[in-house]
Amino acid sequence: MQKDSKQNPHEVKSELRDWFSTGTFSAILSILSAISVAIIGWWSSKEIETIRASLKQQEIELAKQQFEDEITMRWEDNLKEYIPKIVSGEASDRSSAKAVIFALYPNDAVNVIKSIEAATSDSASKQEIKTIRLEAEELNSEVGEWLIVISADKNLTHAKHEVERAKEVGYKQVDIYCKNDYYRTIIGSFGSREDAQLELISIKHQLNKSAYVINQKIWCDGPESGEDCLVCP
Repeated sequence: MQKDSKQNPHEVKSELRDWFSTGTFSAILSILSAISVAIIGWWSSKEIETIRASLKQQEIELAKQQFEDEITMRWEDNLKEYIPKIVSGEASDRSSAKAVIFALYPNDAVNVIKSIEAATSDSASKQEIKTIRLEAEELNSEVGEWLIVISADKNLTHAKHEVERAKEVGYKQVDIYCKNDYYRTIIGSFGSREDAQLELISIKHQLNKSAYVINQKIWCDGPESGEDCLVCP
């Protein structure tokens, strides 16, 4: 007679008890637990990185907004004080006001004077203001662009690394300038000192706290293209 192939329930229970008792099940649980911990840790790490990046960006935006508010407040205060002196007709007042505006806003002075000129109806005053506007245009041309220096290296390889770091965070105009035996990594250019100073806030947070703003014409007027960098005269 053929033996029944079905296992006895008691035998199945016995085998399960043996399997549990050998430690195989405990080992599997340990592996699963370790995998779970690793996955949770990985997700937690990614979450923390995301939160940190978000907080850093918020900090940058807040600092930029504060800077813009301060610049706007100073701009408005200075214009309230000095524009009336330019249109007053007094030569001494006009000369001192022009000097202050030119010194504080060398790139933007031309726009300020243009607005005054457009709002002036007196022909004699208008002619004098036109003369100041032409001086402001010449000043703007002489002052030129502004740059941000993010590093100064003796080694070209290090400078190229800084270029890549800057590009990784989103900066497109990044160059290496050669001056006084140093390779300087530079971001820009910017149309005004204020624009450069505003972007400097982000650069200090993301790349180098020691970064600083320079005027290109004063610092390196007319660089020539070299093999690995722009060579300052």
